[in-house]
Amino acid sequence: MGGSSGIIAAFSYFFGVVLAFRAAYKLKLHSDNPAHNPVSSAGISFLIAACFLSLPQAAEAIRGTLGLSSLGSSALAYTKANHSGMAIEAAVYVYAAFFGYIAVIRGLFLFNKMGEQSKRGDELHRGVTHLVGGVCATNLSEIVGWLKALFT
Repeated sequence: MGGSSGIIAAFSYFFGVVLAFRAAYKLKLHSDNPAHNPVSSAGISFLIAACFLSLPQAAEAIRGTLGLSSLGSSALAYTKANHSGMAIEAAVYVYAAFFGYIAVIRGLFLFNKMGEQSKRGDELHRGVTHLVGGVCATNLSEIVGWLKALFT
């Protein structure tokens, strides 16, 4: 992994470790006062920490299974052409992939918020929306390629 995939992986590991420690602390709070601190909050935090820790490997496995390229590599291949329109298109794909990964991370944080007592109630729907949108944005160049092949 290199470039922006490496940065995303580093942040993913960092957030996973932080959430694992936070979940352990929530478990301690539950053992001290079970009435005010539900164990489900700690369980959800442990689950989301595991998701963060496995996110880089899962993304690579999914991309390998579906035959997709790594983050932005197919988009960056367009920049070898001297056509400025292709370079702009490649930049759009790379930025969309970067913000797609941010949306996936935001979706995981929303799933983590589901276990807290002061929740709004719509974290599940918002989290799923962020995950689906993030996956679509991350693979935007492949989706556009599939649509071009479908309609030509």
